[in-house]
Amino acid sequence: MAELRAIPKKKKIKLSVGQQIALRKAIFERDHYCCVVCGKKAQHRHHEPPGSNKTDRIETGVALCVECHNIRHNDPNRSLQWKKIIVDYLRNIYADYYKSN
Repeated sequence: MAELRAIPKKKKIKLSVGQQIALRKAIFERDHYCCVVCGKKAQHRHHEPPGSNKTDRIETGVALCVECHNIRHNDPNRSLQWKKIIVDYLRNIYADYYKSN
């Protein structure tokens, strides 16, 4: 009988409130306080992927404006296109992280 091995899950990182504030600031500074999709003034820190699979890492966070953040979460017609833009942006910066994940 073949040996069964558990597939390790990606380790989620959860930060304290102070660490969350510092991470948000680092992401906004990296993204020059601009939405990575449209270039408008950013107001949201977005996790990619969103939802229950999100992790608090700079490699998975981007700055988004209100409109693009809303589209990414709520517009079934454009959400996947926004996801591709976001993931491509992050892969360009953090290639090593995305190779291993």
